[in-house]
Amino acid sequence: MKKAHLLKMKDLPADAEMIRLAKKEKKVKSSHACYQMPAQYEYGKFIKARVLEGILKVSVYFTEYLRFSGTEPVYNIFIDKEEEDFITYDFLYQKWSSAKIDRLGWPQYATSRKAFCTQETLECIQNYLGKNDNDPYDAVLAYQEELREKQLLRKHKAITDKWKDRMQQVPSLPKDWDRWLYKVGITQHYIFYHYDRKGVKEGYCTWCEKMVPVVSPKHNKNGICRCCGHKIQFKSVKKAYTVTTEESAYLIQRCNEGVVVREFRARIVYPQEYYKTPFRSYIEQRRIIYDNKLNGSEFYFGTYKRRDKDIWIEGKLKAKELFGYIYEEPFYEGKIYGKTIPSLSKKELRYTGLREMLKEIPYISPKHYFESLKKMPYLEQIIKAGLIQFAYELMENPKKLQLEIKRDLGKSLGIDRFRMNRFREHKGGILYLEWLRNEKKQEKMIPDPVIQWFVAYQISPDEISFI
Repeated sequence: MKKAHLLKMKDLPADAEMIRLAKKEKKVKSSHACYQMPAQYEYGKFIKARVLEGILKVSVYFTEYLRFSGTEPVYNIFIDKEEEDFITYDFLYQKWSSAKIDRLGWPQYATSRKAFCTQETLECIQNYLGKNDNDPYDAVLAYQEELREKQLLRKHKAITDKWKDRMQQVPSLPKDWDRWLYKVGITQHYIFYHYDRKGVKEGYCTWCEKMVPVVSPKHNKNGICRCCGHKIQFKSVKKAYTVTTEESAYLIQRCNEGVVVREFRARIVYPQEYYKTPFRSYIEQRRIIYDNKLNGSEFYFGTYKRRDKDIWIEGKLKAKELFGYIYEEPFYEGKIYGKTIPSLSKKELRYTGLREMLKEIPYISPKHYFESLKKMPYLEQIIKAGLIQFAYELMENPKKLQLEIKRDLGKSLGIDRFRMNRFREHKGGILYLEWLRNEKKQEKMIPDPVIQWFVAYQISPDEISFI
């Protein structure tokens, strides 16, 4: 609708009958005992409407203006049903507004929806808008709300369709995904046993899914299954009640844009008397799509704007804490599905060092790893040099050590080749490197067992520099 053309449309001044009825209006105070409402007229507003050039023009008048013989409207509302649009001209402030009729400025005596209009005006509004409301205000508002709902749905659809298109590139789950998730992805397993005074000789291993021999089990004590060799925790059936374990696991797959990291939360519930038939479930709650420069787009599974349910939404996953505080759901460390890594390491993840990292530390957060790699590109060089523990500590404490990257890694770390070999051999971390630097600076050899002792007790060279 062209605003200049709308202003030139025929005016709809208040007629003598409207002015006469307005002068008869009297304010009535509310008799509610709990609170006092301002005094109101029975009809706080008067409405007149006509269809001009295919557009419904609705003029709104305030009662008190009409009581003083005013004939000009306060608002002119224009509705174009064909274009599915509406706009309002405010004569008080001489400006246009896209607000619905209930969001326009109303005096306290006109807060009620009840409005007066002639039968001709009512039929004009009803026929044009296709509404059967007996009140012209309600008819206009109902149409505007329906129109806004349609506009909002179109706006949301334009956004969600882009997300759905990006999700089309995500591959399906591997065929052995369920088995891997519950056997490997979940690392906490148990041996359930029934207490016996004569001594317990066997228990049920949740990884083996069968009865296995045990020796002197104790409730909540950690051990090793004699059949599968996995770490387990002993659980007395009578003391354990219902046992629940929940962990994060990750799947990295190739996609059109690069790689997608998929985060799963898996849960196993072992009821007290039905520990042999536990309840297993998992949800995929987040996805991160990375390009070849490790720029990530994060998505979470949920409801968008309380309308579109069970879709992938671009943004951060929020979680509610105690007392209503809202925070971002953290990315927990977890196992990473290994069968896709060799193929990705030849192309998309070739310069990340992820494959080498997973050989030593398979329990990490891929998001944290890629973010650290983007901030510290030299991590790849450190990892491929075999300094896995050092790289892991740098990821956890990136500000603890500043490196000046050179072609020779030993020179970048401030040590020579001899000390570099010792650093790699003993799988040293940041503190171990500090002692090697201190050793080189003083030009005195410190035995490796001594450095290891210092590292074990977290003693840095600065703490004993007074000696």
